[in-house]
This record gives sequence, structure tokens and C-alpha cells, in this order.
Amino acid sequence: MGSFLYKIHRRSEQTLLAICDASLKGKTLTDSIEIIVDADFYGTEACTDDTVLALAREATMINALGNDVVSLFQKGGLVDKDATIVIAGVKHAQIYSL
Repeated sequence: MGSFLYKIHRRSEQTLLAICDASLKGKTLTDSIEIIVDADFYGTEACTDDTVLALAREATMINALGNDVVSLFQKGGLVDKDATIVIAGVKHAQIYSL
């Protein structure tokens, strides 16, 4: 399916996986809100489909940006189609484990 960039942010007992489609690197998405796809947040580590779900299982929170990665999470049962938003034509989802 795709190539993705990610970064794992750890704070106390929380682990946030910030992940985006690699094709979005360096872009700014503007709609009702603005998202800057910045390496400081989304990272520079590359991965493919095989790794994405394994990374997601280790996270307590996920910030996913991109049509490919969000679709992968939908197919994997991690996020419902109705729980995503679209910003400038790009899917975005936030997933929390309670």
C-alpha cells in the first residue's frame, strides 16, 4: 500500500505514535484548520504496511495523517470510518486507548 514516516513520543506512561503518509512530508494542509507535516512531530523514521500495525499495538495514542495510513488503520479495525476527518482532501484520525 504505502510508505510512511513516524515518530514515537514518550511521556510518563503514555506513548504517542505520530505517523503520516511519506508523500505528505513537508506539506502544509489548509482547510478549516492548518496542519504542518513537520519532521519534529511526524518524524523521519520510515516504515511500510507490515510495521504500521505493530507500532500501533505499542502505542497508547495515535495521530495518523494520510489517506493510506488511515485506510490501513480502518482495515485493521483500529479506527472507524466515521471517526476520521478530512483536511484538504487528506484523512486524519486520532486514536486513544483507554
